[in-house]
Amino acid sequence: MKEDVSPPRTSVERAALGRNGGAIQVVMNTMFVRHLVSVYRAFGGDLVAAIVLGEVAHHNVVPVIGSAHTPREVADALRGKGRSLPRTFLPTNSFSIAQATGIPRETVRRKVASLTRQGLDSEGRGRQLVR
Repeated sequence: MKEDVSPPRTSVERAALGRNGGAIQVVMNTMFVRHLVSVYRAFGGDLVAAIVLGEVAHHNVVPVIGSAHTPREVADALRGKGRSLPRTFLPTNSFSIAQATGIPRETVRRKVASLTRQGLDSEGRGRQLVR
């Protein structure tokens, strides 16, 4: 089954979106806020640490999905169909994370050190999340 995620093309589709747009916004906002609250709780209120870890995770996922173009191909790549997933974090650097997030480099360095102390150091193999 192919997923169609294209924007509304016909006047009927646009009208339906217009009639339901407010409800869609409320539902999406509710989901977004609940997700932020769960991240806030999971990281003990440290949303900056969550952002830094998310950026490191993004750095690891991009090579895995490679040339996937559809949601199905991305899901297959992340499930390891046809390729093996990396078992450890790929090193990146604090400058790259700082550039991508707008978080000061020294703050990134401190957050990475904290995450590493919490056990997120590539399965204890001596490699750091960030160089």
